[in-house]
Amino acid sequence: LHLSQNGISKGGTLERILIRVGDGRVKPGQVLVVGDSPTDISLFRAFRHSLLVRNSKVPEEGRREVEAVAEYSSELEFGAGFAQVAEHILRLRR
Repeated sequence: LHLSQNGISKGGTLERILIRVGDGRVKPGQVLVVGDSPTDISLFRAFRHSLLVRNSKVPEEGRREVEAVAEYSSELEFGAGFAQVAEHILRLRR
């Protein structure tokens, strides 16, 4: 599910799009990605600044797999988890 299919993945696609953003001056280390499931693992591997919003609909094994590559994981899920992630970002900016 999180592996690329026919060479296509979220992470690889964003890397290709990034070349066109800001005349190619935006680097992967300047990008923050947010996800909630194993389909986002390629994003988290390609972009080190990665935030996981907990999703109770993701089976435990998949959640652990995503948490292993995410830089930060919320303890709460869905909307409350997103608020927790936003608070984390704001703390980092201070």
